[in-house]
Amino acid sequence: MSSEPTYNDFHLRVDKTFDSVKDTQRFGQYYFNCLDSLRPDLANKIRGSKLDPFFKDEIPAETMKFVAENWEEVPVGEHKGDIRGTEVDKNTVIIWFNSPDGDSSDSQHFELRCASHAQAVKIANRYNRIFNVTLGADTPYQHLVQSPEEVATYS
Repeated sequence: MSSEPTYNDFHLRVDKTFDSVKDTQRFGQYYFNCLDSLRPDLANKIRGSKLDPFFKDEIPAETMKFVAENWEEVPVGEHKGDIRGTEVDKNTVIIWFNSPDGDSSDSQHFELRCASHAQAVKIANRYNRIFNVTLGADTPYQHLVQSPEEVATYS
């Protein structure tokens, strides 16, 4: 049995427990807070957007559709085979993955050769934004991707 909550689990939680807070929270606020506690990655995708229900008494149909369609996306960095981060070495982007066949301390990497150091930095930064990852203190690798200002000096 999976320990990750399903979309159904989320809706059951919202429906069954809202009555206990309805005097202090709007329905949209409670819906968003439940979403943030179970799937912060999805909450962050709608936070501050037209889909954000926080200040509403009802949940817009577009919000419910977005959450339902994106629920099965598994947050990155937590499972075997997920991208862990990137690093740049000269004109190469090194993309690190959690090992699909080892324990939590194992990793594998892929090296992507680029035309220049600046291009490698731009690609690494794009992957980090798309997958919301960096190599942090919990990994033995140093995150070398530079700021856009530093990249501009290579042009």
